[in-house]
Amino acid sequence: MSEQANEGESELHERLEQAAAGKTYRWIAKATNAHPETVRRYMQGATPNIEFVTAFCNVFSINPQWLLSGEGPMRRDEVRGYHLAEADPSDLLAAIAAMLDRLTDRLDRLELYCQQLESRLMQDPLDAGATQTRDAAIEPKPDEGQPTKPTTAGRIGKAVAKRSPPDAP
Repeated sequence: MSEQANEGESELHERLEQAAAGKTYRWIAKATNAHPETVRRYMQGATPNIEFVTAFCNVFSINPQWLLSGEGPMRRDEVRGYHLAEADPSDLLAAIAAMLDRLTDRLDRLELYCQQLESRLMQDPLDAGATQTRDAAIEPKPDEGQPTKPTTAGRIGKAVAKRSPPDAP
């Protein structure tokens, strides 16, 4: 094995020890669902497998990039701030603009949906037959002798019908 590979592995194991912060091999084994002897070998210099590295990073909230390469912040919760601090301002502005575009599109679709829903619920006095059919669909027929209790859909339909159009003065 080359000298550079040995140096990289020793640095990896130093980072493993640093992240483990004095936890026992048994504790790490139980937390990562590994055998204690396997953990001992990994912590003392054997190359860990990807499953162990993944479990280790999850248990200790470690940034995998830091563990494997030494680059970036140690803790996973510090990654976002690190990358934001390192990002180019023009990239950040472009990302914000793209997010605003997506939010605007979603808001436009929501507004269109609400307008379509409102137009379906509004009563059209010129189309009496359709209004009676729509009212019959919104409110159930009362049983004989039973008082009429409007449904939620019926109450919403009546409230929307009473509203003036948005472009009215």
